[in-house]
Amino acid sequence: MGVHEEFIRMIDALLCLPAGEIGQAKRLWFRLKGPVAELAGLEGTGRKVGRVLSEVLSSGARFERSAAACVGGLGREMRDLARLDLERLKESLLALREISRDRRFAEALLELASRGPGSFPPEAIIDDLLRSGVL
Repeated sequence: MGVHEEFIRMIDALLCLPAGEIGQAKRLWFRLKGPVAELAGLEGTGRKVGRVLSEVLSSGARFERSAAACVGGLGREMRDLARLDLERLKESLLALREISRDRRFAEALLELASRGPGSFPPEAIIDDLLRSGVL
């Protein structure tokens, strides 16, 4: 599984999660947030990709706040708000999943992976290098 497939797998894990799983969604979002933020900081991804990444980060931040309040025991209203924010995050992740098919996006993912460990497992990077013929 290459870098792109790993990225899609991380998105899909969050998309498949039931709305009530706020704690699990928060953990999955924190794992995905790093690569999304790094991608947003790269140049050359294009304006449309930049807008989608910005929307994902914005909806993710809203979800983080409501999830933190929910876990903090602020009641049923906050849990309902966290569910709504999770649904908004999922909507923006669907847009990100769709736009990830763009060639420039795939190149940006590879550039991100080449910067070193952290965002993607080494196996995903090695798989991409093998497929490209570099190794």
